[in-house]
Amino acid sequence: MFIFGLIETYLLYLFQIKNRFFKMSKSTKKSQSYNEDILIALEKKYGVGKTFIRACIRGDRDGLLPDTISKEYKKADNAAKKAIEDKITNA
Repeated sequence: MFIFGLIETYLLYLFQIKNRFFKMSKSTKKSQSYNEDILIALEKKYGVGKTFIRACIRGDRDGLLPDTISKEYKKADNAAKKAIEDKITNA
């Protein structure tokens, strides 16, 4: 009985050491960045917060307004990227 207690204590100790090492590793997931100018424009147009707009773009919200906001953001973002690309190639 005493040996089982020692084994159990030793296994718990090893488990704690393992968790300590694996918790220190950093996440590899990259956070999405959004065009702040477009977010501000959509915020003024629809009267909602930036957090709600980001959730709409990610697809976390359902409904007509989130779909409209998401489509409009993507359209404006593509236009902004195209304008920057045109500016670089024509400069």
